[in-house]
Amino acid sequence: MLFGQYKQDCEGAEEYYSRAILADPDDGEVLSQYGKLVWELHHDQERASSYFERAVQASPEDRYAACPVFDDIQFMLCSIKGFSSVC
Repeated sequence: MLFGQYKQDCEGAEEYYSRAILADPDDGEVLSQYGKLVWELHHDQERASSYFERAVQASPEDRYAACPVFDDIQFMLCSIKGFSSVC
């Protein structure tokens, strides 16, 4: 995949998640997935963590939305924010 195509795909994903969050700001899974995307694209811990926090508030019973542990970085983010008990 060419870098330009990859960049467009990522920008498209960001736009998609932004619109999905506007449509339903209490969707924990969307908030969580957007936090993951923010971390992967921008390595912005503060911003990604804010979406993980919102996901927990929106869906505290949903382990996946509360802390999507796909890799060590996300586990670290969850631990920093005190969500390790749900991971």
